[in-house]
Amino acid sequence: MAAALLWLFEDPENVGWIKPTGSMQGNGFGLGQMSHALAWLYFVTDLEPEKVCCSMLHSEKTGADITDIAIVHCAGNAIMSIHGTASMPFKSYFESTKHIHMKIFGSGGVLSYGGEDQHPESGGLRLELFDGTDQHLPGFYFENYQAEGDGPESLQVFLSGCTGTKILNAADAMIGRKVVATLDAMYKSAKTGQFEVIKPFETANEIDYTIYLFD
Repeated sequence: MAAALLWLFEDPENVGWIKPTGSMQGNGFGLGQMSHALAWLYFVTDLEPEKVCCSMLHSEKTGADITDIAIVHCAGNAIMSIHGTASMPFKSYFESTKHIHMKIFGSGGVLSYGGEDQHPESGGLRLELFDGTDQHLPGFYFENYQAEGDGPESLQVFLSGCTGTKILNAADAMIGRKVVATLDAMYKSAKTGQFEVIKPFETANEIDYTIYLFD
């Protein structure tokens, strides 16, 4: 994942984006941007992270991480290689896009998804199998933050859930916990220079959820 966001992470006034608070181990491009890419990966693969080794480059102006590289060992003998940087050249808020490139290698073949957000025509989804099958679904849809019309899909799904409509929750509590745990281990590992072990996850049935209903 690459973005033109040095203007955000190298500005000392953007405290919420660059300074850790509470139990946060760090703050910057990892928490601020790579969290989105990780959520997609965990939703698609259903992998469970077990330990993480990470190296980061930090801004000399703010101390926020602006480039992150990590190896994530997951249950089932799967390994993720993660790369992210805020160092793309900046044009303008509306012209600068985020570049996302995902590749998932499995026993049957390769699943690829990538492109530039805000430009669906820039990429798409591709499945290449060892048996010669090659399927391509054009269109890259990753992050929509345009305010025109009925708003982004995330807002539409939220409102649908509020009205009792059945929805697909692509970022539920379990995915959120995997993302936060991975990033927490990344920041710890960047400090220690060692693999950081992630506490085993509970199943959804073992978590006590409190549901709030609003009229």
